[in-house]
This record gives sequence, C-alpha cells and structure tokens, in this order.
Amino acid sequence: MAYKNIVSTLPMGFTTDAEFRTWGSTIRTELTNMGLVRTLDTGQIDWTTVLKPTLANTVAGYEIWRFADSLQTANPIYIKLEYGTSGGSTRAAIWVQVGVATDGAGNLIGAKSTRNQCGQELNNTNTALCAFSGDTNRLTVALWFYDSLGNQAAANVIFFSIEREKDINGNDVGTGVYITVSGNSGTDDLGDEIMQEYFSRAAGGLGLEDDPGIHAPGIGNGTSGADVSLYPQYHANGVFLPFGLNQMGYSVSAIAVNSEIPVTVYGAAHTFRTLGSTFVTTTANANASRGTLNTSFAIRWD
Repeated sequence: MAYKNIVSTLPMGFTTDAEFRTWGSTIRTELTNMGLVRTLDTGQIDWTTVLKPTLANTVAGYEIWRFADSLQTANPIYIKLEYGTSGGSTRAAIWVQVGVATDGAGNLIGAKSTRNQCGQELNNTNTALCAFSGDTNRLTVALWFYDSLGNQAAANVIFFSIEREKDINGNDVGTGVYITVSGNSGTDDLGDEIMQEYFSRAAGGLGLEDDPGIHAPGIGNGTSGADVSLYPQYHANGVFLPFGLNQMGYSVSAIAVNSEIPVTVYGAAHTFRTLGSTFVTTTANANASRGTLNTSFAIRWD
C-alpha cells in the first residue's frame, strides 16, 4: 500500500553521533513504511551504535534494500544506500546505487547503475521538512526541501527517486528503472544539481544526464486561466521512454510550495506535492528544465 509522510524534526546536518543516528534511523523507518525490504546482507549499518564520520566525504556504513512488488522475483531490483558526510564533517550525504543482485555481503553484483553521492553543499543545523513517498515498487526521499524559517535552499536538499520503468499505459515493466538524484558522482557535494539515469537490468546504468528531463516552456509560468501545468519527466534509452510517475515538473511561480495538486496521468487520478523554489534549477543546473530556470519537482503523493 502506498505510503507518504512529512517529517519536520530532522536537523540539516549533524554534530554528534546521536544526531547522525537519528537521521539515518529515520530514513530506515520511512523506507520500511513504504513497503521496501532491507535485505539480510551482512555488515549493514547498526543505527544504535554507528559513529558519525569525523572527516568529509566519508561513508559510515550501508544498507541494501529491495523492491517487494510482483515483478521482483523475475526482475529483481536492489538499492544500495551508503550513509556518511559530504564536503564537511557536519554535512549529510547518501550514496545511491541500483543493481540486480548482491553477494550477501553488501556488494552489488551484475548490472549496476552509477554510484552517485547526494550531499549537502552548506553547513546548516536548522530543522526542515523532509518528504517520503513510496510503495513496494518505488521510493522518493526529499530531505530538507523547506526549512522552519519558510526558506528553501537547494544546496541543502538531498533528493533521490527510484521507480520501475513504465510502458505506454503507465504500467510497470521489468526491464529497468528510472533514477533521479541530487548531487554529483564521486566526492562532489553539489546538492543543488539534479541528474537522472536510466538503469537497464541487462546493460546496467547508461550514464548520468545533467538534466532531469523535464520539458517546460521557456516563456510564461505554466498557467492558463485557472489551470496550472505539471510537466512529465522523461528518461532516455537511446529514445525517450514513457515518463515516470515519481515526480513531475512545475513552475514555482504558479503553485505555492508544499501544496497538493490533483492531476490525471496515464488516465488515472494522482496527487502530487510541490517541493519549492530553487530545488531543481540553479546556475549549476541551468539546462535542467529545457528552457526555464524556474521549474521544480512535485512528487507523487498518493
């Protein structure tokens, strides 16, 4: 059953072991509530005893999660999350990688996506809203998209989204998954840069695109009378694939942050929740929306 939740108590960053443990254990709880399954791989992080890294760009430990939908037996998807620090010892980071199998000891084997770091770019200890949405076949994590002061700084957002590939009717297929992440590969902690990758179960990741694949108009703000527009996100495998459902683009001047928007997609009624101002497009990601610097994500909220 689909799950969605807003958490408002996580500080943006951590200075103590206790804060680090609270941060990671909250994410673990939310993924479990979505219906995802943590595997039995040995050596996974223990959120009751783990110590916060004292250095930048350092991994403290990992978890392996898997989908639990009807396609998982024949078309398995495994997700490795590594928790640690980004460009500073108090800044959070999560490394995200998708694969088709594990060796039971925390290593993805066979086809794999790019290992990508999603990290904070700035030090900040304010609390902020964190959004979690998912099901047995998908997940979206948006950490600190809107802070307690009513601000939203893209450099502090950690975002990652993974969902099954879709057919032309919007149904899941087992051939691959769509991945969207903030940050950059390796040790770069550009928290305001949104990228995407198509992962093929046969061929692995096809490479990160510095473009989330949202095609919004460059003129206007997506409104026509009383109507507002949401724009699909397209991933590519040589050609554009049927668009995903985990998130859509929208003009930030057209819809208030943290709003719930009903929309019919692939002939079915859905709800999307807006994440706010500079989340997707900044000067570091100027081509993100194919024509406008004012487009953000609305994430699936049903």
